[in-house]
Amino acid sequence: MTTTMLKSVVLSLFAVLFFAAPVAEARWYDAKTGRWITRDPLAQERVLQRAAYPDGSSRYQYVRSNPVRFVDFGGLQAQEPEDGKAAEKSDAQVKCEEWAAREAKRDQTWISELDDCPCQLDMTDPSKPKVPCDAEGEWNKPEDTDGRWHPYHPNATWQVRGKAKENKSGQQCTYDQNGKLITDGPSAGTPDLHSPHYTKAGAVKNAAKESARRGVLWVLRKRTGIKLPYGPSGNFVDPSVGLHQDYDVHPFVACRDAGMLDVYFTYRPPSKGKNPDGTPCAKNTVDPGY
Repeated sequence: MTTTMLKSVVLSLFAVLFFAAPVAEARWYDAKTGRWITRDPLAQERVLQRAAYPDGSSRYQYVRSNPVRFVDFGGLQAQEPEDGKAAEKSDAQVKCEEWAAREAKRDQTWISELDDCPCQLDMTDPSKPKVPCDAEGEWNKPEDTDGRWHPYHPNATWQVRGKAKENKSGQQCTYDQNGKLITDGPSAGTPDLHSPHYTKAGAVKNAAKESARRGVLWVLRKRTGIKLPYGPSGNFVDPSVGLHQDYDVHPFVACRDAGMLDVYFTYRPPSKGKNPDGTPCAKNTVDPGY
């Protein structure tokens, strides 16, 4: 074996050991694309503590075998900063990181007060599944996602929300086509700091009274012209819906668009669920389709 061949073998082994395997604090490097494909865990700690990189560089680094010159802010494409300065972060990334910094200061015990998601829906009638063992009425009826929730929980088939607690929070559970709880991944449901089903009296227990209330408000709007809080469909919008958008939905969208759902799940962890006997659910993920 010649010296050149020996060098080639050594370099190949080096590449396999250091570039085709987890390296550098459990980060994965893709030698083909020339970039890290997982985040820097040290940088992740800085984000959660609201301490920024001094040079503003990305947690995804570094491409084209040049860790100084090139950056990959979105985790998608190499960029060459202009005038030697790091490229600006996307609006979604900034919003997600700012939200994470605020959540890091929030008392998270509210999540532990929520009910665990049921592991399995009663699929006796596949078109109308039920929440089993719910004598206390702690859960709303399962909703067929029918594509409506695809941007938020892609390829989940059913959604179930827990009745809102007095602290306004609520649990959200998503299920696959067989009625099995989705416990992990982008398709899993997440707890809501402000449940969209919350009202000042707690969860609405009397649908007739709620319907009458909305009817009175609709008449007042028609006769007085006062712009009451109605949605695009003409239905009354409870203020809790706006809070849900501000504190739960908008942060989710920002983190999703920034490719930072792992950050969102840090503060809104999907329920792992429990069976009626108290045992945990089996892990179940659904291919989000992207």
